[in-house]
Amino acid sequence: MSQAKVDKYKKDKKNRKKNLKKQKRKHFLSVLLTTVVSLAICFYIGWSVYQKVKPAKEETTTFKNKYTAEELQSIIQAQTAQGGDTTNETESVTDSKTEKATEDETKKKKKKKKSNNESEASTESSTEESKSKKEKTTESVTEQSAESSSEDSTPTVIE
Repeated sequence: MSQAKVDKYKKDKKNRKKNLKKQKRKHFLSVLLTTVVSLAICFYIGWSVYQKVKPAKEETTTFKNKYTAEELQSIIQAQTAQGGDTTNETESVTDSKTEKATEDETKKKKKKKKSNNESEASTESSTEESKSKKEKTTESVTEQSAESSSEDSTPTVIE
C-alpha cells in the first residue's frame, strides 16, 4: 500500500468512534423529526374531523340582573307597602311567557305538518304523472307493434 492510503486508514481508525456517534445521532434525529411531523399531521386530521362531527352547542340565554339581592328585597317591600301583590304580577309575567312559548311550539308543529303534507302531495302528483306517461308510452308501443305485425302478415312472393 502507498503511504497516502496508510495515512488515510490510520486517520479513519482514529476517528471511527466519533463518526459512528455522528451517524447514530443523525439517524435518531431524523426518526424523531419524522415521528413528530407524522403525529402533528394525524392530530390535525383528527381535530378537523372532530370539529365537523361534533354537535353544535345549544344556545343558552342568561340574564344579568342589575340589582343586588338587597335592592330587589327593598323593591318588593316597597310594592307590598303600596298594596300591590307582587306574586300575582310575577305569575302573570311567567304565565304569559309560557303561553307564548307554547303558541310558538304549536305554530312550528303546524308548519312542519303543512310542509310534510305538501311534500307528500307533490310526490303523489309526480307518481301519478309518471304512471300516466308510462300508460301512454305502452299504448303507443302496442299500436306500433300492431301496425308492424299487420305489415308482416302480408305474404311476400319469392320468385
